[in-house]
Amino acid sequence: MSSTIRNSSDIQEAMAALKQLEQDGMTPEVKADVYSTMAGKIDSSRADIVTEVEQLAYRAVATDEAFESIRTQLAVVDQNEYKDQFGRPVPRMQPTWIGYQRRYSTLLWQSRDAASVTTAYLRDFTDVILPLILEPNSSHQDNVKDLQAFINRRKPIVPFQDDFKRLQADVASFTESFSTFADAQGAEITAEIERLKESIRALNRDLQDADELVTQMAIALGLTIGATAAGVGISMASLGPLAPTAIIAILIAGVAAAIGTLSTLIVAMVRKANIEREITEKQRQIDALTIELKLLGKVKNMLDRAAEEAGEMFWRLDSFTHIWDRTVEDARIILNTNLENVHSDPTVRARIQLIKTSYEGVIPALGNYATLIRSDLQQRNFE
Repeated sequence: MSSTIRNSSDIQEAMAALKQLEQDGMTPEVKADVYSTMAGKIDSSRADIVTEVEQLAYRAVATDEAFESIRTQLAVVDQNEYKDQFGRPVPRMQPTWIGYQRRYSTLLWQSRDAASVTTAYLRDFTDVILPLILEPNSSHQDNVKDLQAFINRRKPIVPFQDDFKRLQADVASFTESFSTFADAQGAEITAEIERLKESIRALNRDLQDADELVTQMAIALGLTIGATAAGVGISMASLGPLAPTAIIAILIAGVAAAIGTLSTLIVAMVRKANIEREITEKQRQIDALTIELKLLGKVKNMLDRAAEEAGEMFWRLDSFTHIWDRTVEDARIILNTNLENVHSDPTVRARIQLIKTSYEGVIPALGNYATLIRSDLQQRNFE
């Protein structure tokens, strides 16, 4: 308890300090120092940035594989031809999921293209435009002209008709619907399994009576392990477990030879055979329903994991499509924030340097992401 209170107190204390900083503001000198410190940290963290984006690429490819696994499992679910509470066929689920899978694959390739195409523009921004602005003898007029030309460039990325956020919402909705369906269907299957088990228990009680009749036949015919009939008894005992149906026919033949044909005995033995077949069939049904129940649970868990993974990851993947817009916005910030003082105000220079260093850290990460998606993502046939 004390640890929780302490953590809460720390958060409140930090929040208060940040709000106070916001209220008090920073002097130009402090701002310049803050920007320089952050730029230095970005510069020393480039490897970490690249690694994080690489891990994102691996997660994106793993999610594509998870989508494929779910598609395969949903095909099996659809084969069960479920009915709703009104007896109407439940619409097949795999086609809907294939639509999501196709959208995800398309968006992933588009994010790869966006990362690849934007990299060249970012290099122009960080390697040409910003260094020229920071040159000691750069003119304000030229700086404005260069920035405006960059801002007005044709967008290297065509706006997507779809995006990861919409797909995330659709996957979450599908997962919720399937979860409700699986829970309801699972309850029905569980009840049916229990009904079959109870039926088997009742059949086993009937079978026990029939087995006692078989035992009595053997006793009546003297097929016991005794001194006078040891050879016969042992051979019959060995044959029984191996060929139970055959042994009954043999015993009936023996009874008929001894006292004549008993129609009631034959009827009883037919009933025994039918009971055994019923038990076998019901056990087969239980096995099939158990597999079906496990499949529903498996797909439900797979969908839950996919939806959970999609939350934070899709948000990050979506950012690739907006990198150009953010770069243009940063160019506008530079253009409209005391650009004329770039040679006299350390804060202006530090802000530009911070933006420059930030994109220098992003560029290699974008290149690695594009390479990994191109090499690891499979081209799938969704037909």
